[in-house]
Amino acid sequence: MTLVVPAGLVYPCPLCHWPMRVAQHAATVEVRCEAHAPRGVHYRRTASPAGAGPPELVGTGKKATPVQGLPASTEHLALARPVWRYGVLPTLMELHLRNEVADLPHVTVEMWPGELRPDEYDLHITVAVPGRRTQHFRADAKAWESVVALGDALMEREPPRCPLTIVLPDHQDRERHYLAARLRGRLITVTTLSRLVKRIKTASGAPQ
Repeated sequence: MTLVVPAGLVYPCPLCHWPMRVAQHAATVEVRCEAHAPRGVHYRRTASPAGAGPPELVGTGKKATPVQGLPASTEHLALARPVWRYGVLPTLMELHLRNEVADLPHVTVEMWPGELRPDEYDLHITVAVPGRRTQHFRADAKAWESVVALGDALMEREPPRCPLTIVLPDHQDRERHYLAARLRGRLITVTTLSRLVKRIKTASGAPQ
């Protein structure tokens, strides 16, 4: 873990709890999560009169729920950026996916099964409707900032031994076609979190 000691206050993202970026543009101070700003986690910081306490955040996005600023000190720690980006964010996506589908009829979810190469995928979702072919979704969530860099990294891996589903954040929906084309011929399907949830609900016969 590394210390996060910017000047003033640290504002944790309400979704991933990592310190949000604070940037000043002329007289306006913007606060936003680098990962979740596309989902509406961004704010404007107001100026407070002298002696009136710390400045408050005014939400400017649909997911901008109230956030309490924390003093920037050695008492507050945060994960190093690579751990947050490549560990925390995809894990949050995988937990969200599990929570969305685990209670659906005919659906079973296994987290981090590790039946093939380590870390090849993190969820094995099985849809077994009586009288129909059983469907398997081996999902690996990716929260890379650059889909181009993600494609390059995946091309450096050995191809998966069985069909694999790469799950992107919803705000990268328009980029899934590029990644799918980049990985063509490698037994890999590319989708987004919401699209995969909808597909599993359809396969299980659950109402949308």
